Amino acid sequence: MSTQNTGNENLHEGSLVGNLVDEMTVFELRECLRAHARPVSGRKADLIARVKSLQFSDNYHENPSFATLMGEVDRCLPDYPWWKENDHMMNVLNRLMSGQSLDHSDVTYIGMIWHPDVHEHLEQVYREQKWHDSKARQNSGTETGVSFSDVKGLQPLVDWASKAGKLFTPEAREYGFPRYPNGVLLTGVPGCGKTMIAKAIAQEWGMGFRRVFPDQLVGSCIGDNEKFMRELCDELSKNAPIVCFIDEAEKILGQTRSPTFYRVSDASRDSAESILLQFMEEDDSGVFFVFTSNNFEQMSPALIDRFEERFFIDFPTQDAREEMISSMLVERKREPSKFDVKMLAEVAVEFTGRDIRSAVDEAMKNAFCDDGREFTTEDLMETFEQTNSTSTIHKKEILKLRNMVAGGKMRRANATMEKPVEKVGKNDSFVGWN
Repeated sequence: MSTQNTGNENLHEGSLVGNLVDEMTVFELRECLRAHARPVSGRKADLIARVKSLQFSDNYHENPSFATLMGEVDRCLPDYPWWKENDHMMNVLNRLMSGQSLDHSDVTYIGMIWHPDVHEHLEQVYREQKWHDSKARQNSGTETGVSFSDVKGLQPLVDWASKAGKLFTPEAREYGFPRYPNGVLLTGVPGCGKTMIAKAIAQEWGMGFRRVFPDQLVGSCIGDNEKFMRELCDELSKNAPIVCFIDEAEKILGQTRSPTFYRVSDASRDSAESILLQFMEEDDSGVFFVFTSNNFEQMSPALIDRFEERFFIDFPTQDAREEMISSMLVERKREPSKFDVKMLAEVAVEFTGRDIRSAVDEAMKNAFCDDGREFTTEDLMETFEQTNSTSTIHKKEILKLRNMVAGGKMRRANATMEKPVEKVGKNDSFVGWN
């Protein structure tokens, strides 16, 4: 007689032995559940739990309550009175019977005594509950104030983030995804919106947002870096699901070594990074890291490989600049239709969002200080033409990053590139494209 048949007979008789179920294959477990008209989806541990519950009497299935459950315990575990000698267990049960709420540790404690596998199931339920709680907090004062609609010209990145966010839902686990995403690495032009996209991810996903500053991870004493990193990981795991944003991560975790000595600072940084790497590899509480770096090559390959994706954010395109200028005008209580937004966007080639905002604010300031008159397109044109854009300062770095995108080392976050410009010779003849 096969194991499957034996299992079914024992189930029918109500005397299933736990070890027998644990040794059954997934196929045998599902066949057993089908025979009893029970769900067959989920992991093997879920199937085992369902099969073991089949040994409960019809009385319990007809009226699944605490009283009937304890009746099953009394029937299936005749030696359970040893619980009475466990003061902590009796205290928990007395509080439960009096109608008091149990915390997560109490529920887990009872579950582990009932069966070792229950702990894993309770942790999954706990993670799902924290997910729903975080979604509820989204509407109760924890918003970052930035959504994907505020992010202009980065549609490929927004699309990726929208899909990644769905992997944090209980439906994704049920579908078969074994773990949550770890994070994303953003690099590119300073002032191009890396911080904004991190806040938008937390807002759209309904998660908490934790920004980490360099002084919170770097200490003056030996061992401080490791201590701070360990405390950060513990805090994130406790408050998960959460988005952890670390700006200019290379300044904290960059591989800047002396050519001749292995300094104490090098050892401390390596130890802190090892703690982070282990956390990102093993933790599955729902912590999503958003790292930004203006020089990500200073970071170790091991850390870079921990991220699901790497994006390069280039200068905004013509369409994106028009959207940015219009949005900033609306934010400043002005009607965009009263300005030549298209011409302004053409002047603002290779401007970052920060450059555009600075130019708009400068034009407003000049008009305000000129007897409070209304500022015009001409005022904006003047400040746009006088602005020293980021491209003039970081031209070599930007070109290097663009080459990495072309080489497939990272993805482009921008929607499209600028349209090519015709090169014209002295006699107005077509030469080629820029």
